[in-house]
Amino acid sequence: MDQQDKKVCFTSIGWYKLEGFVHGTGTTTSDYEDLFVDEVCVVSGIECTLTIWNGTGPLDTGGDWGRGGEGFEAAYAKHDGTNGLDVSNFTKNKTIEFTRGPDIDIGEYDLLAMWVNVKNWTVGEHVEVQFHGQGWLGNSVNLDAYINKSIVDIWQRALIPFVDLGLTTSSIYVNKLRLKSTGNIGIYLDDVEVVVGTVSYVAIPICDPDVEAYEYGLKHLKGEELKPGIKIEEDIRPDIDSKLEDLKPDMSGKEIGPPKLRAFPEPNNL
Repeated sequence: MDQQDKKVCFTSIGWYKLEGFVHGTGTTTSDYEDLFVDEVCVVSGIECTLTIWNGTGPLDTGGDWGRGGEGFEAAYAKHDGTNGLDVSNFTKNKTIEFTRGPDIDIGEYDLLAMWVNVKNWTVGEHVEVQFHGQGWLGNSVNLDAYINKSIVDIWQRALIPFVDLGLTTSSIYVNKLRLKSTGNIGIYLDDVEVVVGTVSYVAIPICDPDVEAYEYGLKHLKGEELKPGIKIEEDIRPDIDSKLEDLKPDMSGKEIGPPKLRAFPEPNNL
């Protein structure tokens, strides 16, 4: 399955214009499409996100992957919920690993997402991100390509398309996500997820012209917004037409004689 076949998740019913890029096999084309969304994620039961890790505190629900390697949980390191991960001492070759078993298929999702708060970042160093399944999958990417590492003490959401990670098949079975440092870096990390949608698309709510015309027509059929006189005239028109037919002269071609004269008695002579 190519990227253009992935799901897009909507949270409101209505008409949308989907604008952006269609990722095909070897090509990327700008395009748009109007579509009517009659299901939303919550109503349809489709999961918009799969939480990998978001802490283990009372308000940190949804993430069931184990965590190992560098860092420790702390309330001050959270983006949301109860706890986040403090990785202030993320030095060379140290790793953060989120693991689960058995393997899970994440092929219906499109992006790896995580919230990052940069504390310090040595120039020229990176955090390498990669999934593991039956061996290391696709390729690794540098986390700093998806955030601004020069902005410190501000939460930023990194959105990494699966296609950048080399994950483009319909089924993607994974059991581990690894982040590996190449140097002296310090970050807080929270809300690690895979999500539905593609970064290069924008969904714009619109009112579909055909729907407007249809609704307008229904109002007229029901007699709404019409003057009563016009409505009545339309109702009696067939009767008027039938009466006019009765009054038309005989045009069948028959000879019509002179009008009959009525004889009146002559008045008596006075």
